[in-house]
Amino acid sequence: MEMIMTHCFTPTSLATLEIPSGPLAGLLVAARDRLAASAAERGVHIAISTDFDELLEVNLRETSAGTWYPMLPASDPRFRRLVPTNSFWLRGCGPTGEVVSVQAAVLEEDEGSIGQRLIDLSAFYGDRATYAPTGEWCSCLSPTALSTTGRSVFSQGGWTHPDYRGLRLFPLFHRVARLVSWVRWEPDVLWGVIQANAVDAWKESHMGPRHLDEVPTITYQRAAGRHELRFLRFTPAQMLGDLAVVASATGRAAA
Repeated sequence: MEMIMTHCFTPTSLATLEIPSGPLAGLLVAARDRLAASAAERGVHIAISTDFDELLEVNLRETSAGTWYPMLPASDPRFRRLVPTNSFWLRGCGPTGEVVSVQAAVLEEDEGSIGQRLIDLSAFYGDRATYAPTGEWCSCLSPTALSTTGRSVFSQGGWTHPDYRGLRLFPLFHRVARLVSWVRWEPDVLWGVIQANAVDAWKESHMGPRHLDEVPTITYQRAAGRHELRFLRFTPAQMLGDLAVVASATGRAAA
């Protein structure tokens, strides 16, 4: 398939992420600084990138190495128009500059419920008529997904190199994705879809308050196989409440 042209800027260090003025500025600055420091304590520097071609290169390399799986099309520049105004990914690098952990986020404007966008595949492809492969389909029986509307951020594409697993980078990176999403877009909701074998990673003790369907409610059929998924959702109150806890925490308790 022809590559969709993407546009990108130089990655921005999380530590220098600009926080707009307003009643939440103090909380957001403190959360930013605590999260950046928590990553540094683990030997990782986090930058905010919009170069999804690089993310694809990392995914293809690590999939070939057996440390990752093919990304969802929502963060794959071969299947979706990804530009700085609607997407970013977190580029976590180790001491020698190698990418060791990532997390992607894509803004979706209010066009019906999230459940309906999953069913018609626009949640994955944006322009489904152009990019969705023939024979691919998705069903959604999640009452929460089918009733959730508004401006949303689809968070996906999380990965950590095996050498860095055990450092709790995944919850740290997801919190950073929530922070950056709020600073950039102030969405009505941040959401994702979770594989059955990853449910333990999404305990509230790890990730903060959230909604997670108790059983798989989404079936996504791709050429590579069928995925049984649970719907995940963070409301603004949950995101900001958790960031307030991070902002007031010390040491590794921040993430």
